[in-house]
Amino acid sequence: MLQTKRAIFSLWWTVNGLLLLGILAESLHIASTSEGSAFFDGLVPPDISPPLPFERVLKSRGTELLRDLPNPLKAPKESASKSSSKHSRLSEIALLHGIDQVKGNESSATAYLYLPSLKIQANAYFGEVIRDSATGLEITELAGWKLAGLIPGGAVFRNGASEETLRIGASPWSESGGFSGESGVASTTVGRAPQVMRQWAISANASTEWVVENGARQVCGPPDTLQPGDHPTAWAPKEQNAGEQWIELTYSLSVRPVGVRIHENCNPGSVIRLEALSAGGRWEVLWQGTDPTKGQQIAWFEVPFEAPPFSTRTIRITLDTAGVPGWNELDAVELIGKPAR
Repeated sequence: MLQTKRAIFSLWWTVNGLLLLGILAESLHIASTSEGSAFFDGLVPPDISPPLPFERVLKSRGTELLRDLPNPLKAPKESASKSSSKHSRLSEIALLHGIDQVKGNESSATAYLYLPSLKIQANAYFGEVIRDSATGLEITELAGWKLAGLIPGGAVFRNGASEETLRIGASPWSESGGFSGESGVASTTVGRAPQVMRQWAISANASTEWVVENGARQVCGPPDTLQPGDHPTAWAPKEQNAGEQWIELTYSLSVRPVGVRIHENCNPGSVIRLEALSAGGRWEVLWQGTDPTKGQQIAWFEVPFEAPPFSTRTIRITLDTAGVPGWNELDAVELIGKPAR
């Protein structure tokens, strides 16, 4: 009799244990599928969208950030190598800034190019593909073109059966030095002797810059920011109202500078000093004072001065960014000078 009671009691506990386990399992299932479950209150699904660069978010204004984002529904642009086929002539996309060659060694010929549409400086070595001077990579827009040789004041390029000659100073300038839409080196002449040479910068370096857009290289070449305000086609320091900031510009030819023309597209009036790098490696002041363009929306600041007793191809412009509130941006800088002695 006792054994029978024990068996019944054991069976009762087993059944109740299984029942409790079943109830617990069902409760967990309901909790995991219920939208109103307190267990999931406050949980947010993970954001799998790629983060935007923090600095870019800070500097973006209005719809500019959205404008620059790629459209995922739009087919990607054709490759540069395909787009280059639209150009039948080298001169449509490249401008010659300078040439160099070891005397008596034709294979050492070098030509220095500038691509205004891409803001790229390029090096062309004899018989080789044309490469970006900053990265050393081949420029696909110039695929097929190779330097074939130099002539006085110019360079000859070949692409299969095609041949084209680019010349330094081929830009159509007026006697007064007016800009007519191309880059390069130009000269105002009296008879055959160059009197004044005008150049756009071919490379640039700055104390600070706003990453890729608004980088120092945006000042290279002729003006391409024709509207006032903040634009990615002009140089801007990393921060606004940050005291003195400078940009150094290098040109193709060494000259004795007699003037500088600065295109200021955003909050003009912050230029306080112009300097030139002398042959001894010292920075010599060419001008310092007050920029009269303050208060204008977009302006040319033209600074004439006496030619120093040395020639140079590098100048430095210093801005007082705290003197004119907001972003101060430069679009292009023209160097005017007499031929080096």
